[in-house]
Amino acid sequence: MRRKKIVLMFIMMLSLLACMAAALLIGMPGGQVQKEDIGIKAEERKEVEPSAEETVRKFAEVLYTYDTSKRMFYEGAKEYMTQEAYESIVPMSGEAEEEYPANRMVSELMELTCYFRTVEKGHVESIAVVWYRLSGSGNFGIRQIVELSLVQENGWKIDRCTVLDTMEQ
Repeated sequence: MRRKKIVLMFIMMLSLLACMAAALLIGMPGGQVQKEDIGIKAEERKEVEPSAEETVRKFAEVLYTYDTSKRMFYEGAKEYMTQEAYESIVPMSGEAEEEYPANRMVSELMELTCYFRTVEKGHVESIAVVWYRLSGSGNFGIRQIVELSLVQENGWKIDRCTVLDTMEQ
């Protein structure tokens, strides 16, 4: 009789351990319940708007990395700017203007450092220190300090872009 009790206790303990192990496996990241949750979270992340910093970084990449034989410096910047701000950086166009200028210019963004200040909800200001290399400048870099104002308008958009200082080094 005593032996039956020990065997019965042993079987109950094994059953309990098996149930606990199954519960842990279901709750782990590889479990089916977690996979569904991760899939939903990934879809939610796709819909999240880029941050103000991401907008400034993408804008700087477009503005400071270009080859005028392929595109002008401002082409592609409209996506990151309000209409008024975009119009302020686009040079006035003449009627007899060619599609691309005869003098080729190549620019490459080397480094970007951004500083941000929240003015109010939906309005951020930034100072960007931009290092870039422009064809014809040799091994020298050009540093430009740019003041940017961003507003939340279908994501973060630059509504003002002012060059404060330019220095060749």
